[in-house]
Amino acid sequence: MALWSLVIDAGGRRYSTQVEAAEPRDAVAVFLAGESLASFLRSEGLIDWPTDFGPRDVTLMMPMKGLFNMFICDLGRGGNYVSIILVRTETNAVSNAPLNTDSPASRLA
Repeated sequence: MALWSLVIDAGGRRYSTQVEAAEPRDAVAVFLAGESLASFLRSEGLIDWPTDFGPRDVTLMMPMKGLFNMFICDLGRGGNYVSIILVRTETNAVSNAPLNTDSPASRLA
């Protein structure tokens, strides 16, 4: 299983989440099977939007050209569209490991 980071755009409003899945299509299916999107749409006042988007609503799923482990997925139904950017990420070997403050990257500001 891989960890996928998802950046979701619905009606110009954005949020992000993560799911575990083997492939990008599986990640979208796992995401849509949960309540995250429906809850977000309600919290943003998008009450006329479908709250039950599913795999049948996928209108586009493709890798982003020239990038590894990055995909775009579009959903659509009834004139309402959701865009999802998926990025396959890696987890830390140690959960909640402290940042290495001696690394050059940690000194970037």
